[in-house]
Amino acid sequence: QEQAWTWEHQALVRARPVAGDTGLAERFNLLRREVLGRERDPEVLRDEVAQMREKMRANLEQREAGMLDLKQGRGGIADIEFITQYLVLRYTCKHPEIATFTDNIRILEAMGESGLWPIDEVQSISDAYRSMRRQIHLQALQSSSAMASTSQFKGEIRLVQALWDKYLCTTSAGK
Repeated sequence: QEQAWTWEHQALVRARPVAGDTGLAERFNLLRREVLGRERDPEVLRDEVAQMREKMRANLEQREAGMLDLKQGRGGIADIEFITQYLVLRYTCKHPEIATFTDNIRILEAMGESGLWPIDEVQSISDAYRSMRRQIHLQALQSSSAMASTSQFKGEIRLVQALWDKYLCTTSAGK
């Protein structure tokens, strides 16, 4: 509650009880919503989320010419997740309903329903997320890496990169 890093608050966006005492689960959910609902300095939050994403990308992204690391590459799944987490941390103080769910698709839908994000953008980013996740699952079933041709996901990559630049581009994290 008092000494957590921003990335720990980002983890709370997706955190949920899955087993155990229902009273404990209820207390956890109350604490989760309270922490997510704190008002934050938007610029500091943006910078910290963007810097964490860049650190992750530098350490985890697999690079190959003409290919996209579907999970860690620029325009991939992790970028969508970080955009979503940023918006939850940024706006739950005014729109607590966006912190109800812990999965990206329902969080995005809640943002659209609350008017925080245009419905067409919500639908487009949700479709991109599903498409990339579907491909990762198909490749995992074939024991293949999470790499895909950039031409296969050209529109999705362009969309995610544009939304990243719109919400999280900073001078320190760069484009």
